[in-house]
Amino acid sequence: MGAEWRAFYQSSALPETGHVEDRTDTYFVGLGIDKGLKARHGTRMELKTCVKRKGEVEYWEKSYKTDDIDTSSLHSVKVSKRRFYKEISSVKNTEVVNIRVNGTSWVSVAVEGFGVEAAAAKVKKALPENAFIGGYPAWLESLAK
Repeated sequence: MGAEWRAFYQSSALPETGHVEDRTDTYFVGLGIDKGLKARHGTRMELKTCVKRKGEVEYWEKSYKTDDIDTSSLHSVKVSKRRFYKEISSVKNTEVVNIRVNGTSWVSVAVEGFGVEAAAAKVKKALPENAFIGGYPAWLESLAK
C-alpha cells in the first residue's frame, strides 16, 4: 500500500529536468473516486484502489488482475504525460507531470512514501490556491462534470 498526495492545476508545461518519461495512458472514468483503472501505454491494465484517506493523503493498492472489469460502460480518456522529478519547496524528488487532456494543458505534482504529510504541506504552498487535491480518479471525475 502506497501513500500519495497529488495536486492538479491548469497551466502550461513546467520546465523539465533530468530524465523525462513520455507516455500516453488511457484512463477509464465511471468507477468512482476510489478506483482508478488505466491502460498503461495502451496495453497492460492497472487498477488502483484507494483503501484509506488521512487528510489529503490517499493510500492506494495496485492490481493487474482486471479481467472481471467491464469497460464498455465506462468513459475512456487519453492522458498524454511527460513525467520528471524536481525539487519544489525544498522537497527533493517531487514528481511533476506535464499533462494534456482533450487539448488542455495541466500540471500534476505528487509526493509519495514516508513522510508524505509534511512534504505535501511544503509543496502545496508553492501551488496555485485553486489546485485540485486528489488522485487521478477524482480529478478525471471532476473534469467529466
